[in-house]
Amino acid sequence: LQKDFERHQAGQESGRDVIGQSIEREMKWGDKKIKRQQFYREVTCAVQLVSRLDRWVMGRNQDGWTTGVLQETAELAQVSFGGRLLRTIGWVYECSADQFIASCWGNFTVDGQLQSWKDGMHSTEVKIKAMSSVAKSGLAVKEMTDAAGSGMSDEDQAKRDAAARQALTSLEGSLPVFLQAIWDISQMDIESTVYKVCDR
Repeated sequence: LQKDFERHQAGQESGRDVIGQSIEREMKWGDKKIKRQQFYREVTCAVQLVSRLDRWVMGRNQDGWTTGVLQETAELAQVSFGGRLLRTIGWVYECSADQFIASCWGNFTVDGQLQSWKDGMHSTEVKIKAMSSVAKSGLAVKEMTDAAGSGMSDEDQAKRDAAARQALTSLEGSLPVFLQAIWDISQMDIESTVYKVCDR
């Protein structure tokens, strides 16, 4: 932005909306950078998935692979949102496998169409849940600001303290709503990424 403004002052650039053009350029560059990072993340995950599956597929070590996966899932289940994460990733792996098997029989089979509908319904359900959570979070923020703003303008210190306590109580009550919204949005991203990883 600074360089664009200096070019404008030096007369190298027209004066028409220098700031807007500069911000637009930065946003386009940022979008490219985000897409590149996402692509790198997908390829990295795909390589790791291939290396994990190699033990069973190429090495034919089903027992060793199963033991390793069970140990890893047991560790992951102990962390915050670990169970939800495992269910989400497992769902995508199962759907991707079903899609692959259905595609082996052809593109226009009944099983393929049913799997496609199942995936589409699930995707729509996840998006609706995320939108609902965001809306609930917005309402919770409004309630908190209403609670905080109602007594803060009073000159009486006791009323201001009561309003602050009420705002804090409202925040604590809203934390599960915020966490659910964050998870629902993250779930959309995780599912999208894992589907792309499975396709690579």
